[in-house]
Amino acid sequence: MLVAGSDSAENAIAEDRQITLHHNYFHKTTQRMPRTRGTQMHIYNNYYNNIGNSQNGGSFMGPGLGARFIVENNFFEAKTGSRNIEWFNTPDNPAQVFYNGNNQNDPAWWGRGSSTPTRPSDPKPWEPAYEYTLDPVDLLPESIPAAAGPTMIFMKTSH
Repeated sequence: MLVAGSDSAENAIAEDRQITLHHNYFHKTTQRMPRTRGTQMHIYNNYYNNIGNSQNGGSFMGPGLGARFIVENNFFEAKTGSRNIEWFNTPDNPAQVFYNGNNQNDPAWWGRGSSTPTRPSDPKPWEPAYEYTLDPVDLLPESIPAAAGPTMIFMKTSH
């Protein structure tokens, strides 16, 4: 899931992209859920399960140049490899990641290299323009897969 792919910092930095990912089931994928540049991402109530493989340890998310993530009440589980968050930013165009309410909230889990995520006590790097409700994080491993995928509803009609 690549958002705003560009090798140019000028093309990557933008304040006009606000994307929300919620109630998704990321299962047996390798990385980039999402990988972004210059995008304001709101990522909440998702279930990440069995990420990475033996050839690629993978990463759950990849905030890049100027990305601003709000990551709330997600469940991260059963990861292969050593990377959690793969940072792709520079000192001139830092990525910001606000995280809170996830099953993984240890700062060491969120940091990588020279990048440091925003702490939960810090203000969010932007405010979503909508109201939302956070589901209890410990219920996501059951509720998200149960509702994932296409569904069909059969209705009985009388003739």
